[in-house]
Amino acid sequence: WITGQTLQTNFVHGHFSADEQTRMHDNDFIATGSNLRDHQPDTLQIREEADRVTWSIKGRDFTGEPPIWRLSGSHAGVTTQLTYKALGPALWCWGPFARLSAGGRAGYEQLCTVEGTVQVDGKTYEIKNGYGVHERHEAAWTDTGDYMVDDIMGRGLYWQFGFSPEFSYYALTRERHPNFGYAVIDGEVYASTDPKKVQTEDVAFWDDPRTGFHVPYKWHTWMQTDDGIMDVHYTAYARACNVWVRPKGYCIYYWFLCRGSGSFRFADGRVVQSDNMMCLQNIDRTFLNLAHIGAYPGR
Repeated sequence: WITGQTLQTNFVHGHFSADEQTRMHDNDFIATGSNLRDHQPDTLQIREEADRVTWSIKGRDFTGEPPIWRLSGSHAGVTTQLTYKALGPALWCWGPFARLSAGGRAGYEQLCTVEGTVQVDGKTYEIKNGYGVHERHEAAWTDTGDYMVDDIMGRGLYWQFGFSPEFSYYALTRERHPNFGYAVIDGEVYASTDPKKVQTEDVAFWDDPRTGFHVPYKWHTWMQTDDGIMDVHYTAYARACNVWVRPKGYCIYYWFLCRGSGSFRFADGRVVQSDNMMCLQNIDRTFLNLAHIGAYPGR
């Protein structure tokens, strides 16, 4: 993940059996690269060619040749050689890039299939029939501290993906801005942009012994589209987390690996069922420092 000329790498250690994927574990992980001290101006290099663009930073290369993207190189002790292939059309949840001239955000989430290798601590992990996300999200802000307050105060920002051969989805829920969600079935996208019709509910909690945080690890997500209703339950079994130190406070970032099951029920009665979904739940939450709490009453 490249943001503000910093490079972030996360890796979850461990092998979890089907039974172990029904409950949370205090696993080892790598999560580094997103703090202010990691920002190194002028380290990002962009190389444009006729049919591809490569972004290089701190030993990692991101190559875009849509509908294929590649992630290679090494950072934070994690070496990757991964190929991402588009799984359906891009989800332009943030709008076209042309809008950036007026400020705000633009970009998309691209659900993908993934194959390749990851090397950590002298071990090579081969990825076959995997899933992943290519994200291209840009913003034009003069004060990222306001983003911390507007998007991820309170309960926080829930950013989640689910994958299976039957259907996949992306959903974003938060307290202070509209929620949205997308289900992808056989290459077709079913979208919901009504904030009242995309919701994620915390079902059970876990006390993280490494951070002291009381965090959710089971969820229920549903969305209603014009064509039908998606309903998914999922449970985390492993996590990575870090603290994002920002000028106005701290963002706590959690990434949970999950297993789930769910369905998409069409308005005409058809049901697409998945009993073995691979899910990723990202939770971001802000804690302001004392110098800025007074500027955001009630938040």
